[in-house]
Amino acid sequence: MKKALFLFLILFSIGAQAQRGFEVKVGGGITFLGLDPWIRGGIISATALYNINGVLAIGPTFATTAGAKFYIMESANSHESSLNEIGLIAQFTVLRAGKFKMYVNGNLANVKGKTGPVPNFIDPTSSTTLTIEDSAISFGLGLGTLLNLGKGFYLNILEYEIRTLSSDFMDMEKGYQGSIGPMSTFRTGISYTFN
Repeated sequence: MKKALFLFLILFSIGAQAQRGFEVKVGGGITFLGLDPWIRGGIISATALYNINGVLAIGPTFATTAGAKFYIMESANSHESSLNEIGLIAQFTVLRAGKFKMYVNGNLANVKGKTGPVPNFIDPTSSTTLTIEDSAISFGLGLGTLLNLGKGFYLNILEYEIRTLSSDFMDMEKGYQGSIGPMSTFRTGISYTFN
């Protein structure tokens, strides 16, 4: 009982200091897919959050790659590719210290990948090429730090997100040989809260 009361008081005190309202976040950074990694490039994202109580915020999120490449064996052998994701995010403020705010988030998104044309992995002796397209529902976890710049503006100093994808996402039957591993993203950006 005492632990539950203590947790409630902490969350209440965090919420009491927080800005509430509608928040828009835009950012950019780098993303890579797989442990190799075999798709990597820049990423741009936009998120619209509704701050429910200063601790929890929810809303839609969208991200797309910019200048992403699909790498085969080595960096010299690369092909155009893209990754797009659209989903829902829940963001939790876990700590406030002066002008800094730390948060964790979880999201569920549909990720669409496309590469091509690339060499035919199924029949390496063939001179034909493949355009590989696939989509998958995935779960992501992230953490980040915001700096309050004043007047509703926040600087997203750094955010890291790791996303799971099914092991057959863009696999050999679809043109790629082997499981891919997680998708990782590092980004920075800015947000504005409408009170």
